[in-house]
Amino acid sequence: MKLSVLKILTALYKLGTHYYIPHYFGKIIEMLSRILILN
Repeated sequence: MKLSVLKILTALYKLGTHYYIPHYFGKIIEMLSRILILN
């Protein structure tokens, strides 16, 4: 289950960088991924 979440987050991050979404969006995803990994 955690692996699928990571795959989704990775896909979202790649989409974000591909479409030039502001840097803070990547930071939010990074923070969410850390929270999900810890739980």
